[in-house]
Amino acid sequence: MVYFIGVGNQKGGVGKTLTAIQLSAALAKKGRRVTLIDGDPGAHVTRGLKWSVNSEIAARQERGLPITPELEQWLAWEVEASAQAAKENRQPAPLELLRVEEPTLFKALVPEALGKREAPVQPAQLVRVLPFEGFRLIPCNEECANLEQWLHNARRNREGRLRDFIEQFKKQFPDEDYVVCDSPPNLGPITDNVLACCVVGEGGLLVLVEADSTSVNALETLFEQIDTLEPVLQKKINILGILPNKLEDSGLTTRILTSMKSELISADGDGYVTPIEIRKRVVLKEAYDNGVSIFNYSPEDRHKTKQILEVQEWYLQIADHIEQLVVDGKVKTL
Repeated sequence: MVYFIGVGNQKGGVGKTLTAIQLSAALAKKGRRVTLIDGDPGAHVTRGLKWSVNSEIAARQERGLPITPELEQWLAWEVEASAQAAKENRQPAPLELLRVEEPTLFKALVPEALGKREAPVQPAQLVRVLPFEGFRLIPCNEECANLEQWLHNARRNREGRLRDFIEQFKKQFPDEDYVVCDSPPNLGPITDNVLACCVVGEGGLLVLVEADSTSVNALETLFEQIDTLEPVLQKKINILGILPNKLEDSGLTTRILTSMKSELISADGDGYVTPIEIRKRVVLKEAYDNGVSIFNYSPEDRHKTKQILEVQEWYLQIADHIEQLVVDGKVKTL
């Protein structure tokens, strides 16, 4: 069974992207088969996981995977661009996933944007292999900047495009364990699509929150959106938990966190707040800047090893917590 994990909160800056990357890496570290979808038009996941044509070809060859026609075409473009750059005595610009034109997640979710003669985009065409990570990536593209508007104006199935895509994905990758999806920092149509995949029995939402009043207040708006969406879906949306993130090592943070845990209680009396919390650590940002997860970050400064192992353990605990919820079927709904 492929289980969907949405990572969300409409407030920006709470660490959704870093969490989506590290959670995917932690699940992969546990031996799970994981695909990460960059569902944020800001493309922070895609920008952070520095991919290139050559790196994926090398990764596919190492793992005995086929070289797709898209990769062969992109490699030809890159060779041509490199030759032109050499003639002009400059460094070539490597092809990045953000600028790849065909196929794209945008066209997969908005097939009406395709010409009538073009075949529908399949999930298998979008899955990219990362050279250093145990998980795979479905990237965001520059076209996705238009996705919110297209979905907003859609005449049918506005909230169900991503869910239909995931159903196709399950058929093409039946052995996958998890699909993790980063979401945008707003409550627009894309977030609705992510929430629609988090229904009980199919997936769940991991909500990121900082220990400050603005972040906590944003939860009320998110919960109101869920209450509005559930009658449309005719299904309950599963809350995997509220994960405190980017916490400062201070007494004020501790007091706010204690208050959050006492206030955010589900209908069955259990707390929504996860038993694990993520403290602010500089190595997380450094790993992102180096294009890898914290599990593949090896800085020259060995004094950071203890901090890296500490952060790795936090995310492994989150992965364990989510897996236990999935296995036990202990879902929380509003």
